[in-house]
This record gives sequence, C-alpha cells and structure tokens, in this order.
Amino acid sequence: MPSSDVGIGTTSPSGKLNVFHTPSTTYNDTSYNSAPHITLTGNDGTNYYRGIRLTNNSGNREAFFGVVQTGDSSPFVFQVYGTTDGYKERLRIGGKSGYASMYARDYPQTSTSSTTSIVDTGIIPEDGIYEIFIKGNANGAGSGLYKTVVHGYLYVAVDYTYPNIVTQIVYNQIRQEGGGSGNTTFTVEAKILYNSVEYSEVNYSIIADAQIRIKITGYNSSYVGSAQQVRILKRI
Repeated sequence: MPSSDVGIGTTSPSGKLNVFHTPSTTYNDTSYNSAPHITLTGNDGTNYYRGIRLTNNSGNREAFFGVVQTGDSSPFVFQVYGTTDGYKERLRIGGKSGYASMYARDYPQTSTSSTTSIVDTGIIPEDGIYEIFIKGNANGAGSGLYKTVVHGYLYVAVDYTYPNIVTQIVYNQIRQEGGGSGNTTFTVEAKILYNSVEYSEVNYSIIADAQIRIKITGYNSSYVGSAQQVRILKRI
C-alpha cells in the first residue's frame, strides 16, 4: 500500500505513520519510563548504536540521530553527511553518569611526542569561533587525583597573505586551573594539519583536505594524556 497511511492505535492516521498511545504513567526524569511510543533495540557492546537515518532519494545528503553505547551510558548523538566534508558528528548530549548538560563530543588523543598529547580532531578548519575545553592530569606522577582544566577559544578566519586567500587559526586561552603539588600547567596550541604538516595558516583552497590539530604540552613524560578529555564546540 505505497499510497496509504498507516495507523497504530488509531483508525485515522494523520501522516504516513501515526502511532497513538496514552501511557498509564507520566514521565519521570529520574526513573525508567516503561511506556514509550517506539522502542529501538540493538546489540549490547561499546560503540553499538540504535538510531534513525534521514536521507534524500540519492543518499548523498543525510543525517543520523540516535544513541551510542559507551562504558557507562548511551549519549545521544547527531551526525550529518554532505559531499564536501563527509560524515561528521555535530553534537553529543550526555556521555557520563551524572552529566545532564549538553556537550560537544570528546576528541581522543591520537599520538604523543615527548610530553605533548596530540589530538587530530578531523574537524575541517571552517571559518568560525570554536570553544575548547580540556581536562587532564599534568602531574600524574604526583597523584592520580590531580586534574588541570583549561578553557579557551579557537579563532579560524579567512584572510589575505599575498598572493593568496588563506585560512588562519589562533588559540586564545581564557583560564587554566589546577596542576597539583608542582603547579604543573599545560601549554595548548592549535594548528591546521595538511598532508601531515602543521601550519598556522594555509591556502583557503585546500581546507577541505585539512583538519584542526590540538597540541597539549606539559604532561609528566610517563603520563602523557593521563585522564585527558578534549571537547570542542563551534559557536558561530
């Protein structure tokens, strides 16, 4: 019945699929809600997901939203796809037990160099202002409990450096706190990575093949990346 509407719980569907259901209980934000209209079930295991895909007929403009199982929860994610920058997760809500706020996704450490943690984000350096949050144990040799927290902004602008139009990146730190008994601090840098080489500015024409790299220096050499979390949220 390709031209028909489908009703579940109703004989007068108002769209292609209309599910009508009146739960016997009201919503409770701190306990299990047992009567949803739709349940999507999938396999157990880290990074398994349950979600819904939205796409055009050609499949070259699409979006996905759903939940991804992590170590202790299932954060809600939004992913989009376009022909320019491919698949990108744009928003992640939740992620750890006890967190009820909205966060950008975590960007894991991808490599290290001496006392520096390197995070290749996969984010195309599109012009805009990005807020960045960093947490890590810079003084892991002193105690596993220490946490240094950093808040800053990345500014990605399109400018002119003769004879080219260029994309530039600048990091501006707002505040840093913590560091443990040695008052150990981080030095944070933002670079544009293109063909495995770091730049502060690149020709605008190649940004689709470049990404933002974050470098966090100051760890004890045996604890690089200890307890580290990096979150980036594009503001404009």
